[in-house]
Amino acid sequence: MRQRGRNGAAFRLREDGTDGALEAALKRAVGVAGHPVFAPYVGLQFDSEVEAYEFYNTYSWELGFGIKRGRKYENTSGYRSLQEFNCSCEGHSPSGVSESVRKQCKAMIRLRRTFDHGWYISEMELEHNHVMADATGEKMHWKCHNNVDPSLRLLIGHMRGNNIPLNQVYGVMCDMHGGAANLPFRKRSLKSTCSSIAHEASQDDINKLMALFGESQATDGDFFYSVDMDSERRVRSIFWSHAKSRADYVCFGDAITFDTTYMSNLYEMPVGMIVGVNNHFQCCLLACVVVREETVESFEWAFNMFLKAMHGKHPQTILTDMCRQMEIAIANVFPGTIHLWCKWHVMKNMKENLGTTYSKTSEFKREFDLLVNEMTTVDEFETGWSDIMTRYNLVGHRYIDQVYECRDKWAKPYIRTCFCAKMSSTQRNECMNHVLKTYVSRSAPLNVFFVQYNKLMSDRCGHEDFEQSHTKQVRKETRSGNPIERHGYHVYTRALFKLFADEVYKAAGYIIRDGMDNGICWVEHFDAERRSKWCRVRYEVKVDFEKGIFECMCGKFEHMGILCCHSLKVMIHFGVTLIPEHYVMKRWTKHARDILPPKLRCYQRDNQHMVSKTFRHSIIYTKACETVRLGDVSMETFAYAMRKLDELNKELAPIAAATAEKPTEGVPDETADPDIYDQSGEASRPFKEPERRPSRGRPTTKRRKAHNERGKKNSHTECEICGSDSHIISDCPAIVTEPVDKGSSDEYEGRVTRSRAHIVQPETLQNIFSEEERDDMACEDTGDPPCNSIADPVSHNSGGARPPIKPREKPRAASRRCKICGETGHYQSTCPKRDGPRTPVSVPICSTCKMPGHYKTTCTTGVSTYKKKN
Repeated sequence: MRQRGRNGAAFRLREDGTDGALEAALKRAVGVAGHPVFAPYVGLQFDSEVEAYEFYNTYSWELGFGIKRGRKYENTSGYRSLQEFNCSCEGHSPSGVSESVRKQCKAMIRLRRTFDHGWYISEMELEHNHVMADATGEKMHWKCHNNVDPSLRLLIGHMRGNNIPLNQVYGVMCDMHGGAANLPFRKRSLKSTCSSIAHEASQDDINKLMALFGESQATDGDFFYSVDMDSERRVRSIFWSHAKSRADYVCFGDAITFDTTYMSNLYEMPVGMIVGVNNHFQCCLLACVVVREETVESFEWAFNMFLKAMHGKHPQTILTDMCRQMEIAIANVFPGTIHLWCKWHVMKNMKENLGTTYSKTSEFKREFDLLVNEMTTVDEFETGWSDIMTRYNLVGHRYIDQVYECRDKWAKPYIRTCFCAKMSSTQRNECMNHVLKTYVSRSAPLNVFFVQYNKLMSDRCGHEDFEQSHTKQVRKETRSGNPIERHGYHVYTRALFKLFADEVYKAAGYIIRDGMDNGICWVEHFDAERRSKWCRVRYEVKVDFEKGIFECMCGKFEHMGILCCHSLKVMIHFGVTLIPEHYVMKRWTKHARDILPPKLRCYQRDNQHMVSKTFRHSIIYTKACETVRLGDVSMETFAYAMRKLDELNKELAPIAAATAEKPTEGVPDETADPDIYDQSGEASRPFKEPERRPSRGRPTTKRRKAHNERGKKNSHTECEICGSDSHIISDCPAIVTEPVDKGSSDEYEGRVTRSRAHIVQPETLQNIFSEEERDDMACEDTGDPPCNSIADPVSHNSGGARPPIKPREKPRAASRRCKICGETGHYQSTCPKRDGPRTPVSVPICSTCKMPGHYKTTCTTGVSTYKKKN
C-alpha cells in the first residue's frame, strides 16, 4: 500500500540487545545444515534498505546468482516506501545485442516500510529459469559480488597515490586476504577502482590545490605560494616554497640550479625545481614552479616570485641548460648573478651535432674531454682548442663556433673563479627529477603532485637529519694525523671532511721546487716525468703569511669552497697547523645554520606529526586489523566482537560529531594573500584548470628534452654563404673547390674542407646567380622584404603592378661528392686519385646467355619471360 505524504527517517534505530537479520541468520546457521543460511521469507524485517540488500546479496552468493536494484517508489517528500531487488538475469536483452545475460528471470523480493520506518519482505519469488554459478571465481563475475569494500578502497587509494603499480597493489590485497582465492573481488574490479580513484582525484584539482595551499599556510606561516592567471581565471603558472626551503636558501642560496626537463602531471606542464647544496653536500629543494609555456615572460614571473619568497636575495651563481628564453629572463631578473651553462648539455649537444666524430671510441672525444676537464688556464685552453679544431677540420663548424663564443659560460678555465659548490651541470636537478618520478605518477593531477612533492621534501629532510646525527655522534680517525687535517675534522661536516681529507692525502704527492721566490711557490708532482703530457704537473701558489693568503692557480677554493692539495702542501711545508679563518667557508661547517634569523629557526619540523589524519588512521587501522583477526577465530569471538563494535560505534558517534575538525572550504581569501595574481578582479569565482594539451601515446617516463634540444621536423637548412634553402654549403655555386694536393701535407686527409675552398666575391656572383636571385639577396642584405615576397605586393623597382608570383620549385636533392677530390659523379672507392686498392666496377652478367654487359631483361639471344610495362 502506498503511503502518500508520509515522511520520516531512512532507517530504523535498533534497540539495545537485539540482533539484525544478518546476525540472527548466523546464529541459526548451526541448525540449517544443507540449506541456505541467509534464506529470505515473507515478513522478514530489516533496519535499513542497505541491510536488506546485504542480506539478499549474501543469499545470492550462496546460491550462485547476482542481484540488482529494481523498481522503487518515493513520494513527493522523498520518502521511499517500496524497493525491489531482482535477479541480474531479469528483463529482455536490448535490440541488436547478440550476447546478454538477461533471460527474463522472475526471481525477486519486494520490500515495504514498517510503521517504525523499518523494512520487511512483502512478496518474493525464489525460482530461477537459468543455471546457477558453482565455483567461487564464477560467482565473482556478477557485479554485486565484485565490489571493493570502502575501507579497502581507502587503502588502495593510499597505495595508488604513492605511485605503486597495479600489480603490486593486487599482490598486497592477495596477501592481506590469505591468497588470491580468498580475495572478494577480481583484478579487473581493482583496475576499475583505481581508475575511479584517479578520476575523483583529478576532478577540480586546481581548487583542491588551492585548498592545500591554504592549509599549508595556516599550519606553517612561512609557506609561500603564488598563482598566475589570465583574464578568464585560467591558471598559467604556479609557484611555491616551504619554510624549510626558505630557511635553507638563507644559508645555502649562493649557488643554485634550475631545470625544466620534468613534466609528469595531468596537464603536461613543465615543472621546474630550484635546487641547491646544503652543508652536508646534499641536494636541498628550494622552490618548485609549474609553467604553461617556456617563454621569457613565464621564466621572469617564476624568478620574480622566487626573489619575493627569498626576501630579495639574489644568488651568486645559477646553472641552467642552454635555453635562450631562460638566459634572457635571468639577465633581466638577476642582473648581478653569474649565469653558467650545464656542461652535460653542452657535451650532449656536441655529440648530436658532430655525429661519429664525437663517438665513444673516437680520439677526438678523448682529447676534447681532456681539454675541457683538465686545462686550468685560459692560454692552455685557447691553444688546445685551436690545435684540436685544426687537426680535426672543425674550423668554422656552426655548433663549434657557437659553443666557443659562449665558452665563458661552461669552460673550466673561465668559470674556475665562480663559486658553484662543485656543480658544473644541472645533474642535481636531474637527480631530483628522477627521485620525484618514484613518488608521482605520469598523469597525476596537480593536487596529488603537491602532496607527493611534500613527501619528497620529508625524504630529503630525513637524509639531512641522518647526516647531521652522524656528523655529531660518529667519530672518524684522520688518515695522515696532520694538525691541519684534525682542524678540518672539527670544523667541517662529515661529508665535507671526506673531501678535505682527500685533498690532504693528495698533497703528499707534491713537492715544492726552489723554495719561495717573491711570495710565489711552485708545487710540482713528484712523478712528473711519468704523468700524461696533457696533465699539468706544476702549480703556482701565491703566499702572504701576514694576511694568511695561499692562492693557487687552479682556483679550487674559489670554485668549490675548500682548499686544494697544492695550497695545503704549501701550508704543511711551512708548518701551518690551522686552516686560515677566511678559508673556512661558513656554508660547509657544522654550524652553517647559525646565521638563520629567529623566525626561520623552525626548520627542524618538530610540529604536529601526532595530529596528522594519516597518522591517526594508521594507528586505528592497525588496531582494527588485530580485532578482525581475533574475531574471526570462532563464532563466539565473532558475536562478541560484533556486539562490542556496535557499542563502540554508538559511543563514538556523538563524540565524533561534537569534535570533528572543520576542513578548509573553498578557495583561500585572495585579499589576505596578495601573491595570487588575478586579472579578472572576481575573487569569488573558482579557479579554472590549465589548458590540457595531451601528447600522443602513453605518457612517458623518460627525460623531457629541453627547448633547444628539440629537433624540428621537415626543417630546411639554409646555405651559410648565399642564404638560399635550395642547397647546402657544399653544393653552393658560390664556392669553387680545389683538388687536394696530396703532397702538400704530411698526413693525407683525403677530404675537402672549408679551409680549402674559395668563396666567390660578390662581384663574381653576377655570373652565377640569376637576376631574381641577386635581387632577393640584395633585399636580405638591406633588411627589406624580399622582392618576390608576398609582403611586398608591388615591385620596389617601379610603381606598376607586380606580375603574378611563381610558386617556388621544390629544391633538388644535394648531389653526392667524392671525399677525395670533391667532384661529383663517383665515390671515393672509384676515385682515380685514390691510393691503394680500388673497388672494381661491377659488370652485369646475363643469367640467360651468361654473357657480360647486360641483364636477362634486355637479352636478345634467349627467350625472356620478363613482361615490360607499357
